[in-house]
Amino acid sequence: MDETPIYLELISKNTIAPIRAKSVNIRTNGGEKTRIIVILTIGADGRKLPPFLIFKGEKNGKKESILNNCE
Repeated sequence: MDETPIYLELISKNTIAPIRAKSVNIRTNGGEKTRIIVILTIGADGRKLPPFLIFKGEKNGKKESILNNCE
């Protein structure tokens, strides 16, 4: 079993700008800290189980379930 975070927006620490530029504008949608947790599992017999996704939600909020047959 492996648990891996996947960030929805990756912001690079490197930019391309003219030398000695006083500022560099970076456009984002505000989701640089938003992530999905993906759990990947392989059984002892070598069988791969479908990925399990965990999304951050609100306590007592609306819950939706979408199941995809990954087999």
